[in-house]
Amino acid sequence: MATHDAKYIRLQPTMSNKSGSLNGVLLPACSRHRSLVKACAVLVFFLSFSFLVYASRVYLFSQQDERTPLALPSSSSGSGSSHGGGDVGYPVLTSDELETEEGKRDRETSAEKTAAVLQRLTNSQTKAEEHELPLDEEVIDPDSDISDDSTGESDGQLQERTAEKDLVKKFHFFNPRPSARDWADFDKCDSDWPCAMASTEAEADVLLFNAARMRYVESLPKRRPNQIWVMYSREPPDLRSMDALDRRDLDNQVNYSRLVYNDSTWQVRYAILEEMATLPKKNYDNIIRGKRHDVAWFVSNCDRPSRRMEYVRRMMSTVDVHIYGKCGNWTCGDSGYNMGGQKDECLEKLSREYRFYLSFENTLCRDYVSEKFFNIFEGVDVVPVVRGGADYKRLFPSGIFINAGDFPSPESLGTYLHRLGRDEEAYRKILLKKSRYKKGRNKTNHFCDLCKRAHTGQPHHVYENFYKWVRAPGNCWKPTDLDPA
Repeated sequence: MATHDAKYIRLQPTMSNKSGSLNGVLLPACSRHRSLVKACAVLVFFLSFSFLVYASRVYLFSQQDERTPLALPSSSSGSGSSHGGGDVGYPVLTSDELETEEGKRDRETSAEKTAAVLQRLTNSQTKAEEHELPLDEEVIDPDSDISDDSTGESDGQLQERTAEKDLVKKFHFFNPRPSARDWADFDKCDSDWPCAMASTEAEADVLLFNAARMRYVESLPKRRPNQIWVMYSREPPDLRSMDALDRRDLDNQVNYSRLVYNDSTWQVRYAILEEMATLPKKNYDNIIRGKRHDVAWFVSNCDRPSRRMEYVRRMMSTVDVHIYGKCGNWTCGDSGYNMGGQKDECLEKLSREYRFYLSFENTLCRDYVSEKFFNIFEGVDVVPVVRGGADYKRLFPSGIFINAGDFPSPESLGTYLHRLGRDEEAYRKILLKKSRYKKGRNKTNHFCDLCKRAHTGQPHHVYENFYKWVRAPGNCWKPTDLDPA
């Protein structure tokens, strides 16, 4: 035993010893005395665990918010500090003075963090014992998370996304009509995706081309990387002006379209029809009885692909048609004719004196319905007669217009209109139903959608040959209702 005692004289530990030095002294000694191995292992574990707990407390309290004053313990008399009785420069504060809201939150946070660390240390100890791991290896539960921020998004990703949304995307109209506005309205768009107009195509993120005016474009602009190109037009694609789209430098360049086709990226619609809750308060009996003529037509472009002038001349063999404007000999208003959507002298005369109005399109293309149809729904008491390439039965309510496509020839249509105009009850039914609808504004703002697409950078469509898509078979056609009977 004397030998054993001599070996343990230099093992008197102090609290300043590190666990590493204790292990280096105790373990060799214990290994030579099998009867003391178990007791030595318990002692080493206890000292190592105590040191870890002590070190974690020192670290956590060192991180305490400096704004919270440290309350030093005072004597029972409150006259001095217990640390040697000297004044160390800190005021002695009571617990009530220390208990501010901010201090309370800091204490609670510190307590929570301390509890979490102690729990992790306990878990480490338990799992080390179960799996015989080294005592200095920390085992952390993969399902646990005691971090203050766990959004799953790195700081770099968050900053990149925020910067992208804050960046203003610029739009520019490359070849607009001189009288048209060359700006887009972004006021009602999502503020998360800011857009504005650019003064030149060089700084534009989105470049817009007027398809009907490409004949004035000799060479295309130099395209910026990731710049979006959009082709737009309200005109029917069958016009001769669209021939200018047949150019090689447009191949694989156009990303989006805004034309009359319903399979365009955004379809152009001059207007919509909205049903009113109540019928306008009018004396329709007096309106109908005051009409003196059958059909009126306001037209300025005579020779068009639809051959509408030829169609109307054949109609005139069975019904009276008054043609206003450059293609006829009837006048009204200062300019001779004026549809324009305003209740001017021409529209008032039309509403007062005529039973029918010819809303004939200048070309027969699918989905194309111009203002010639919608203007009649601005309080004008007349029944529209339509002739065009659109599917009117699908687009609009039935019983509010007469469709020339339902008749085999212009003469048969004229005969029907002549008889209907003299059947007061039948005409009254159509006029009353038509009067329940009014011209409305198309509320879809394609600029907002395009603005968001410019920001999100989603994969953009590319037309391999834009001209072939516009002039594809079945998009526009020649009239077949003028064939000899």
